Amino acid sequence: PFLLLSFPVDRLESPETLYRALKSYLEEQASKNTWAQPPVVELRLTGILAFEHADLDLSQIKLLAEEALHPLLCNVKDTSSANTFEVRVSHMANRQEIERCVLQELLERDARYQAQSAHWARAALRLKELALGGSSPAEVLEELEDFYQQVEGE
Repeated sequence: PFLLLSFPVDRLESPETLYRALKSYLEEQASKNTWAQPPVVELRLTGILAFEHADLDLSQIKLLAEEALHPLLCNVKDTSSANTFEVRVSHMANRQEIERCVLQELLERDARYQAQSAHWARAALRLKELALGGSSPAEVLEELEDFYQQVEGE
C-alpha cells in the first residue's frame, strides 16, 4: 500500500507544537488504516511556518512517522514556506532606526518572540554595541543573562 499524507504547518507556533500536532495526526492515520503489509509513506509538510525554517528538524519528523506508521519506506517532503514579509522602513529613517526596525520585524515573524520583539531587538543591538565596543565576552554574556532574566520575569 502507498499512503500519501499532507500535514499543514500553519498556525503551529513552535517546532515542539508542530511535533506534538504531527504525532497526534500520524497516530490518527495509523488507527484509521490497517495494512496487511507495511505501507510506503510520503508525508508532505504544507503551509507557512510561524517560526524559523531552520528550527524544523526533518529527521525528527521522519522518526515520528516511522514510529506511528511502521512503514516499509518513509519519505518526508517539506513543501512548507518560511514566513517572509517585506520589511517596512521609513525612507526618512537613519541607519540605527533601520537596523532596529529590521531586527524587530524579523523577530516578529517568529511566533515565539513576536510579543516581545521590540525588547529582543533592543537587546540584540545592545549586545552588538558591547561586542564592537571591545567589551569582554564575560560582560556580553552578563548583559545577555540580565536581559533573559528580565524577559522571563515579565
